[in-house]
Amino acid sequence: MTDSTGATVNQYNPYNGLLTKVTYPDSKSIQYSYDVNGRRNQMIDPFGGNVYYAYDALSRVADVGTARVADVGTAYNDYEAEYTYYGNGLLLQIQRKMTFQARTRTTVFSSIRSRTGKLTIP
Repeated sequence: MTDSTGATVNQYNPYNGLLTKVTYPDSKSIQYSYDVNGRRNQMIDPFGGNVYYAYDALSRVADVGTARVADVGTAYNDYEAEYTYYGNGLLLQIQRKMTFQARTRTTVFSSIRSRTGKLTIP
C-alpha cells in the first residue's frame, strides 16, 4: 500500500494469513501476535507500548490492558479494561481501570446496546 508519504508494508503469517506487522514510511511499525485460536493477544506500538487482550469462553473480549516498559526493564501498567456481557452476548459494561491514577470508570449499556450511564471513582 502506498500513500503520499511513501509505502506502508504489511506482513502476514504465511501459515494462517494473520497480519503480524505494519511498517510505515518513517520505519515505525506496529506488531501483532495471536493465540492458537487466531485471536489477537498482543499489539506492540511504535513507541514501546504493549496492549494485551484476553477473551472469555465464547471468544469475546474480556480484558484489555496496556503496559509500557521502562528503560530499566520494569513494566508499568497504564490502563486496563474489563468487559462483561448479557446472556444474549451483547455488551453489558466496560470497566476501565487507570492504574497510574488509581481511578476506575464504568460504562453500562442496556440490553439494546444504548449507553445508560457511567461512573467514575477517583
